[in-house]
Amino acid sequence: MSKKNPTAVPVFKQKPGIVFPPKTQRGFQEGIHQIVAAIRPTLGPLPHAVAIERAIGADRSPELLDSGGVIARRIVELADPDVNAGAMFIRGAFWNLHDRVGDGVATCAVLFEKIYDEGLKYISAGGNAMMLQRHLISGMRTILQDLDVQSMPLKEKTALAGVAQAVCYD
Repeated sequence: MSKKNPTAVPVFKQKPGIVFPPKTQRGFQEGIHQIVAAIRPTLGPLPHAVAIERAIGADRSPELLDSGGVIARRIVELADPDVNAGAMFIRGAFWNLHDRVGDGVATCAVLFEKIYDEGLKYISAGGNAMMLQRHLISGMRTILQDLDVQSMPLKEKTALAGVAQAVCYD
C-alpha cells in the first residue's frame, strides 16, 4: 500500500503459479497425512504425549502435548505449498472440532485420513464423486442415529466421578 492511497491493493512480487491437479492433489493428500501422523500417537484411552518444537524461542525445550486439536494448532506451516494447503485445510477442521467438542480429534483424524484416501481411490478408478458424497452423508446420518441411541445422560455423582476419573487418567 502506498502512503498516498491507503486503500490501494498491495502488489505481490511473486507471480501466481500454475496449478496442476495431480501434483496438487498428491500434495494436498500428503499434507493431510503429515498432520494425522502428528496427531495419531495421542489416540487411545491412555495418555500419549507428542513433542512439538516451539516456533519462538528455539533454546526452549519442546512442548509435550496429548490433545490432537492443540497439536494441529501448533503446526504453523509446511515448506511445500501444495502440502501446506492440505495440512492447513485439515488443521482448521481439527481445531474447529476441538473448539466445539473438546475431545475426539485423534479418532476423527484417523477416520478422516482413511475415508479421504479410499474416496480418492474410488474416484481415480472412475467412481462418481456425487454418489460417493451421497453415500457418505447417508452413512454419517446412520452413525449419528446409532450414537444417539447408545448415549445415556449422566445424572448421578458416581457416574460423573467415573467420567472424570477416565478423563484425568487417575
